[in-house]
Amino acid sequence: MGIAIGRDGKNMQALEYIINLIGKRKKLLCRNVTIDIKDYRKKKISNIKKTAVIMAKKAISEGRKIVRSIITMP
Repeated sequence: MGIAIGRDGKNMQALEYIINLIGKRKKLLCRNVTIDIKDYRKKKISNIKKTAVIMAKKAISEGRKIVRSIITMP
């Protein structure tokens, strides 16, 4: 499944994009398709939320702003 997901979910995002593009052009889809292989996207979102809570608590306890680099994907 690693190949299907790709590095940082890039292959999964590309597949999702292609499916949505073809579906819309051929008028087969009225909504976007979201692909989540082995709950990769769900786990990634969960990790981002956990990190956000940890960083917020740290910022409050230290009384300062904390900057984190942008996390790509979902």
